[in-house]
Amino acid sequence: MREIVPAILPKSFAELEEKLPLVSGIVPCVQVDLCDGRFVQSTTWPFGINHDAHFDAIVSESEGMPLWNELQFEFDLMCAKPEEAYQTAVRLGASRAIVHFGAFNKDSSELDSFIVRYGKAGTLRGSILDVELGLAFLPSTPIEIISLYVNRVDFIQIMGIERIGFQGEKFTDKALNLIKAIRVTHPDIIISVDGGVHSENAESIFEAGANRLVIGSAIFGEPNASEITEAFVHLAHDHA
Repeated sequence: MREIVPAILPKSFAELEEKLPLVSGIVPCVQVDLCDGRFVQSTTWPFGINHDAHFDAIVSESEGMPLWNELQFEFDLMCAKPEEAYQTAVRLGASRAIVHFGAFNKDSSELDSFIVRYGKAGTLRGSILDVELGLAFLPSTPIEIISLYVNRVDFIQIMGIERIGFQGEKFTDKALNLIKAIRVTHPDIIISVDGGVHSENAESIFEAGANRLVIGSAIFGEPNASEITEAFVHLAHDHA
């Protein structure tokens, strides 16, 4: 099944309230990018804000994310402390959460421990947590490294750009080649692609083997975001 996931890089809670209604009823899930200003240069809600009453209310379960009863939320955690960010995503009501390979210690022990707890067969899955775990890789990552993890997480996310944490970056062919290679070696893994996706390359990314396209500025950077989202969804269905 092919899916379109609109992505929001929110500077404030008000931006979520403004943008989420534009795609509600068109897609089942929206990605919210959480950037801490340390792992990546950009900073998003709720980081960099001294106090946000909405965030406090959501994590205390006295309030929900905007349109929480109509949309599922996938949180892309571009954060230097992935486990702490993961716990935040869970408290915000995540259905899916994505951590980045590059955010963990290079000796892999930190990531291995994380996956043991929260991965597909994790010790906390099916008990207190029921959040699908995705692992994101830059397009320059060797496929040999990715192959070590594909069967231990629910899906992988291939970044279409090298400079993450910003919308409007140009898609790289490295990502397309990597997607093709992963699909050959791992035919059953769910591959999500995030960064640089737009109407001119969406079909070729699907054809390379992607299951999900995460789309930010090509949707929300346009005045007719709802109509553009519908067009992407039709494209996904037409080539399913």
